[in-house]
Order: sequence, then structure tokens, then C-alpha cells
Amino acid sequence: MSLIELPYQADISERFSHFNQFAWSMLFDSCQQERFDWFSGLPTKTITLNSDTPLLEQIYNDEQTLIQSNEIQQDIFDYLNGFEYQDTHPNTIPFTGGWLGYLSYDLGQQRILNKTSNKTRAFNTPLAQLGFYDWACINDHQLKKSYLWFNCSEYKQFKIESIFNTVKANNKKQLPEFHWQALTEKTDYISNIQRILDYIINGDCYQTNYTQCWETNTDNLDTLALYQSRKRKCPTPFSGFITTPELTLSCHSPEAFIQIKDSQVNTFPIKGTIKRSTDPIEDALLKSQLASSEKDRAENIMITDLLRNDLSITAKTGSVKCPEICKVHSYSNVHHLVSQVSSVLDEKKFTLMDVVKHSFPGGSITGAPKKRAMQIIDELEDQSRSLYCGSMIALSQNKQLHSNILIRSFIYHNNQLRCYAGGGIVMESIAENEYQESLSKVSILKF
Repeated sequence: MSLIELPYQADISERFSHFNQFAWSMLFDSCQQERFDWFSGLPTKTITLNSDTPLLEQIYNDEQTLIQSNEIQQDIFDYLNGFEYQDTHPNTIPFTGGWLGYLSYDLGQQRILNKTSNKTRAFNTPLAQLGFYDWACINDHQLKKSYLWFNCSEYKQFKIESIFNTVKANNKKQLPEFHWQALTEKTDYISNIQRILDYIINGDCYQTNYTQCWETNTDNLDTLALYQSRKRKCPTPFSGFITTPELTLSCHSPEAFIQIKDSQVNTFPIKGTIKRSTDPIEDALLKSQLASSEKDRAENIMITDLLRNDLSITAKTGSVKCPEICKVHSYSNVHHLVSQVSSVLDEKKFTLMDVVKHSFPGGSITGAPKKRAMQIIDELEDQSRSLYCGSMIALSQNKQLHSNILIRSFIYHNNQLRCYAGGGIVMESIAENEYQESLSKVSILKF
């Protein structure tokens, strides 16, 4: 193991630009709202799961030459549970080598509903993709330090340092003017909300998260420039960027999913949203309105209770707590209600990935009860969610796990760019208001 200090550079995406040209580069970016950011690339092995094939494991040497390809007849969570932690690795930083990647919402649908998406507007992206990494570039915003952390061969370390020392050509392409097409008509969106309300009345569910999608075609998109432009407009603490041979993900999420350190488990559901105003007085009134809204608080507490149940499966008895309920968090375009659920992992029976396995996909983007809400989502939504509402995940050798909820995100695949937005529908929901809320959430991405 070795550590090399770099000049502090607050925006980690600038350093990441040395690596986004390589497939399997992964950026976890807090936009300086959390203590750490990090990224890596050039993995030693990768895994890809498609809907109709086994888990594909590919192993690479230091030259990034493929040396072995294996089809694994194993559940992806069980595969990741075979991961060996290293007690010698420091737990003062968030990532000391391990797995980085994504789990898609469609993976959760396959596991819980035992079916894959059959939408006519399906996005045929892999269900999950992760790489195993033996180095990282890390920013510590608290100490104002940047450094490289290595647990790889001297040859690979030299190669990575050489990439950092290469002078980059300024070849960023100008972002095109996007012509977005809504894949759900407003009239259909409104009528489907009424159908959800009918399901609630009939006792099928008490909340369903209903979303819509926008799509545009664009060739040769500079996806990192797109990420950086939206990051400047809307810095969010659980952002990230992933590039694989199949797709690019540009994520601007305000929502953490599962966070684990020292056996302490936390999740932070967001439910309840109101737009912001440029007028400070009106903005304060909107914030107060959200904080006192019975409808929004009910929406949040329903999902908080669902996550209490999810975490209880892997928790030590009596350790599940709710330290924070319905606290207002403000972002550039909206105010949100955020709660916190915590537990202590029962390490004698469960692993870090077991916590994700029993909680995925996150309840804030399904509704409750989870399975019935997901069935209703599958029935009513016009398009597959693909990665949207899944999770970016970092599983580190120092027994830390970090993940987010993949909302406020772009997915770029086969020259098609998609973004999504929606919200939780409860008995008090007004269809027109829910439609406008989805527009408020996505406006910062589309324009």
C-alpha cells in the first residue's frame, strides 16, 4: 500500500477527466457537501449481469488485457458476499479498493417480481455492472487534501501516475441543444395517478412512486461535459459518473441509500418536495409550508417505516432507530423532507451486502408495501426504469459501504439520452400538483 499526496483540487471531476476516456471509470462525487469524494478506473476485473444471461466475470492484467472470461451461475448479491475485507486497511477514508458500480431498478424488479421489463420502450441496459479496483484518487474536503491511494503493482501505479501527468487536450465538445420528448402524455400521467388512488382506496397499497421519462437522440455526446454543467447548476451530495462499454451514467442525486461504517447502518429516505423561489421571503414560506404539510409528512413517514422494517432484517435486535424525522433539506431547485433510519449490523449473521440485498430497491422510489407498489409501477409506467431508481454502490475493503438512490440522473445508451422524475402518490395527492412536482424535479437537468 502507498499514498501520494496531490495539490488539493476541490472539484474532483477535473481530475477525473484524465480517466473518463477509459471504460469502467467510476466517480463518486459529493460536490463538496460531504467530507470525501473519490474515483477510480482500470479495474482488475468486472462483472456484468444482463436479464437473459448469467453473471459475466472478466479478469484483466495490468495492461488491461482481458485474460479470463467466466460465466457465473450465481446470484449477484451472493457473488459480492464472497468479497474479502482487509482489517489492515484504514477506515478513516471511504474507499481503499473494492467494488464500484451500479445496481439497476430493473434488477430489483427481476428479483422481487420475478420478471424482467417487457416495455415497448425498454432501455436494454445491463441489470448491474461493477468493477474491482485496487487504487483510488480521494478528496478530503475537511482537511483540504487530495491524494492517490494504491494497493496495486508498482507497474500499474506508474501507469496511473503517468495518466495523471499527461497534459490533457482541451477537446470538450459544445453541448447540443436537446429536444426532449416526454414518453408519457400529460393526460395519461394524470389518469394513471387516479388509478393509483383507486388502488389505495381498495387497500392494495398506501403509497406508490409513479414516474415519467424524457428522451432525446444525440450523437457523440460529451457526457462528462454534461455532468459538469449540471453539477455547476445543481450540486448534490450523492452525485456520480460511470462509464462502461454499454452506457454512461451522469447522476445528480440528493439522496443517500445505504451507508455503513463500523457496523453502523444508515439510510436517508427523501419523500415530500416543494419547488423553490428566487424571492427569499416566498422561498421561506414554501419551506415552512413543506415542513408543516400533513400530506408530505405522511408520505415520508410511510417510507421511513418501510425502511425500518427493511433494516431490521439484518440488524441487531433493538438497534433500529429514527434519529431524524422529516427535516427540510434545501437544494438549488427544490426543498425536500428527509428522514434518517439507523441500525447496527448483526455481523455474526449478515454481511454489508446483505443489508443492500434486503433493502433493494430503496423504498422511497417504490412505495409501500414494496412488492405491490412495484407491481403497480410495472403496470402503469410506459417505459422501463433501467438504472433510474437503482443505486450507485461502493463496497470497500475497509468494511465501508456507500450507495445512493439513482434519481436526477441521465442515462446515455446507443445515442439516446434519458432522464426521469416522479413522486410518491398517497391518498391526499392531487394529480395536477404531482405532475408539476415531477417537472420541478427534472427542470434542473433538462435545461
